Amino acid sequence: MPVVNQEEVQRQVTERLKVEQNERRKLANEARVERKKDNLNKILAFARERKTVTNDDVRDYLHISQSTATNYLTELVNRGMLKREGERGGTKYTA
Repeated sequence: MPVVNQEEVQRQVTERLKVEQNERRKLANEARVERKKDNLNKILAFARERKTVTNDDVRDYLHISQSTATNYLTELVNRGMLKREGERGGTKYTA
């Protein structure tokens, strides 16, 4: 009867779990990046269609939080794809 080394079995199980966890994390990150890219494209199309959008418009359109809408709009401004007009509560964005 073969002798089973419990420590070796545990090491192999732990290693396999780490590999699976890393694979899942990679897939989740790829999905997150793709979703962000899709949302940025939707915001651009929305802004072009409406001419002017606000944070609230984007938040309601995509069903996202205010901070996420702000982050997306800021990224598009920094990339030169949108222009910011105004400050604080009256900020509007144009394509």
